[in-house]
Amino acid sequence: KRNFVETLADVEVALQQVSYGPFFLGKDITIVDVQFAPFLERMAASLLYYKGFQIRVAKGDKTNYPAINAWFDAMEKLPSYQLTKSDYYTHCWDLPPQLGGCVPEAGGKIYEDAINGVRSLDGRPQGSWELPLQPHNGGLEPD
Repeated sequence: KRNFVETLADVEVALQQVSYGPFFLGKDITIVDVQFAPFLERMAASLLYYKGFQIRVAKGDKTNYPAINAWFDAMEKLPSYQLTKSDYYTHCWDLPPQLGGCVPEAGGKIYEDAINGVRSLDGRPQGSWELPLQPHNGGLEPD
């Protein structure tokens, strides 16, 4: 876990050093962003679900990764990204082995239940895909 957190911190620093835009190389999206997008998406969803490790937060919430969240915010403003990005439920089943495998840890149970539609983050029971759906899964999937 330590190596992963250190690497994620390096990504955060790299994004912070670009003072003229939210993307990896500045104000415009480049191939670097396109390459990172699927990996960061899977990490944000799967690590939350299995490990309780939160990378992506709702706008205004405290985070150790403000530049990564700003990058997500900028990506999510792009129609091309909105049409191709996946959801947390789908990504939860594709956690790459280099991120620790799909082995649930106690800290992830509350998020697992919320993503699976068992109960909301505040503990209220809910049905899977019960209508009306909560926008952003009650703040769990900001976009």
